[in-house]
Amino acid sequence: MLSKNWNKIYQKNQQLSVWPWSEIVSKVFSYTKNQKKLNVLEIGCGAGANINFFLGLKSNYYGVDGSQHIIQKLKKKFPNIKNRLKVSDFTESLPFKIKFDLIIDRGSMTHNSTASITNGMKILQKFLKKKGLYIGTDWFSSKDHFSKKGEKIDDNYTRIKVPHPSYINVGKIHFSTQNHLKEIFRKWQILELSEKITQVRIPNKKIRRAYWIIVAKNK
Repeated sequence: MLSKNWNKIYQKNQQLSVWPWSEIVSKVFSYTKNQKKLNVLEIGCGAGANINFFLGLKSNYYGVDGSQHIIQKLKKKFPNIKNRLKVSDFTESLPFKIKFDLIIDRGSMTHNSTASITNGMKILQKFLKKKGLYIGTDWFSSKDHFSKKGEKIDDNYTRIKVPHPSYINVGKIHFSTQNHLKEIFRKWQILELSEKITQVRIPNKKIRRAYWIIVAKNK
């Protein structure tokens, strides 16, 4: 279940990224370069950082987010696609009746428990065409410095109250191992599983940030 805290975060004008995420751009070009007029769904679309990128590609863009506040702002900003922007908990259901060629997830599904993630990925499969793609970036890795911080909740991979400014009031944070991700995606064809690790040198050499990038095909 999605955290309701994100609505409060957006109401405070926090976490309002507006530029396309470079890894999303890179993976989309790498895996869909020969495809045209894609039906694209972004889960956890937030402040719409990736919307102009997909509209520029002439894609049929659809977006969902758990925050009523941010979806209303997006509808005003992008009136031409306002009927494709919906409030939804994508771990439980999706409010559309079409099949998608591509589903984008920039660090959204990873803010849930194992049970919610597992259910959410089943839902995404139902809404993807056969051989449709899921591109997920910024899934938190168990190698991250903060993966053992805060308080454990629901299962061995999920935590709350992680002591870092970017994690304040964001609800659950899921830190995955490689084998855990393979289990979550066991009914998919994994095309790419990459781990991005950044070692901070200044000011604290002990801090290591780690994230997963996942590209998977619907069987």
